[in-house]
Amino acid sequence: MLLSKQNPSSSSEFPSDADASKKPIANLPPEILTFLLDYVVSNGNRKDLLSCRLVNRQWTKIMDSLLEKNFVSGQLSPFPEIGLVRRRGEESSQTLPYVRSHLTMFQDEANPLPFNGLLIDGRIWHPVTPNTEEIHVSLPHFVATAGCGNLTSLAIKNQNIDFNILISILGSTPFLKMLRLSSVMLSTDVGNLPPALPPLPKLPSLIVLDLQSVISVNERQLRAKNKLFFVWLVISFADQLVKLILDTEYTFPALRQGHSYSILVGGKTFSAGTTSASAFGKLKYLKMTDPGKKFLELSTTPVLQSFHYIGLFREAWCSTILRYLFSFMNNCRDTLEKLWMDAKWSNLLDEAKAKMQNCNSPELLSTAIITLPKLKMVTLKYPGLTDSTVWKKNFLVKCPALEVLKVVDFGIYSDVSQSDDDDEMLNDEADDEENAQFLIERAAERAKCFADRRRLYDRLEARHPGKEMDEVFAQYWMEEYGLWNICAELKNVFVQLEMSADWFVVRKPTGLLP
Repeated sequence: MLLSKQNPSSSSEFPSDADASKKPIANLPPEILTFLLDYVVSNGNRKDLLSCRLVNRQWTKIMDSLLEKNFVSGQLSPFPEIGLVRRRGEESSQTLPYVRSHLTMFQDEANPLPFNGLLIDGRIWHPVTPNTEEIHVSLPHFVATAGCGNLTSLAIKNQNIDFNILISILGSTPFLKMLRLSSVMLSTDVGNLPPALPPLPKLPSLIVLDLQSVISVNERQLRAKNKLFFVWLVISFADQLVKLILDTEYTFPALRQGHSYSILVGGKTFSAGTTSASAFGKLKYLKMTDPGKKFLELSTTPVLQSFHYIGLFREAWCSTILRYLFSFMNNCRDTLEKLWMDAKWSNLLDEAKAKMQNCNSPELLSTAIITLPKLKMVTLKYPGLTDSTVWKKNFLVKCPALEVLKVVDFGIYSDVSQSDDDDEMLNDEADDEENAQFLIERAAERAKCFADRRRLYDRLEARHPGKEMDEVFAQYWMEEYGLWNICAELKNVFVQLEMSADWFVVRKPTGLLP
């Protein structure tokens, strides 16, 4: 679709306002129309979105605003997508990617983008074919000249990129509000990197930075170079970020104010820059994969409202991480309202593992000083073996204002089968008699827990014939541990079954409602 930048009154793209006014829907108040179109954006397909956008100028304005809001918030992935031109056999590691464009994209100041979002995907590629109506332009040139100057949301994925090209692209998109790099590696050779990375172009509107590293990057130098790349991006916009997502395959450095960051890559030290005294002061949403102890000790912000923790068991499998997690949340207790704990609680609360690692487990698991008075929404994995500890001792009892609880991976088999990390540990420590004994005891504990849970399940099934047993089991589980009394404001619990996308709702018993 080509949207002319000429006077819109001369365009035949939209029906006239006079014709539109004859239809009842044109008389809807703007807030009602916005509500209806917001539903289309959230639930419709792209054909519906584009059709609604072409009804008239009012709809176009509302749709563009809603699309931008959803792009920036991450509710909707930016589109349209464009692919890259590569010769057959050429990989995405090329340092100067090209875009296949129609000639009309660069004629009459036309804008090829229907709205202010764009996704560049290195996995969408086109072979080089002779075509007189097509041209191949470099990615920086495309962004600079093909109507991308008004972009507010840009996503790049599955593409290695030179840092000079990234600087050029960002310099051509001064109105960006959201930047997402997914599986994007820095292709610049270490020998060609300056000792101090240059400053990035100013993007005063950028408030969302979403960085996701390449999966299974095992080569140490590549990981270190990617770390340098991401640290450089984060600290360049640290003063203005409202939402930060760091889904990395390595432990990210602590977010510190007034700190100079140096990263060792290939035996050389590179400077990624220095944060100001006000860095991360506006941060309200933080999503982290396996933040290390230093990160949790130093990364605090007085306005953090949402924290999403993802544990992959590199460090989180040892219960030492729990104290620092709680301490980090406690530092944000005056503002923290939403929390996601995407990790197995048995790996966070396991006193046996802490003891095995010579940790002072009572101190590490103590949460006496923790209180989260503003926390209203929690999403966590079903605690399984440690459910009593989670509900009564360590966590939910610290959340008096909790209104929404979501429990994922719920079920009779949750957390009672032999875990992958136990298998890995057994292989790594096969010669360690103490560890082997621990794993034997853990297997027996899981087997006993499963047998007890199976007997309970059978009794409940006999007592409630014909009912959905997952819901019956969930209701019993919540009443058994006094969940409704622990969290007086809690009315409903949303439960997702293990290995399933199905959700159901467990409601607070009528007799317990105020």
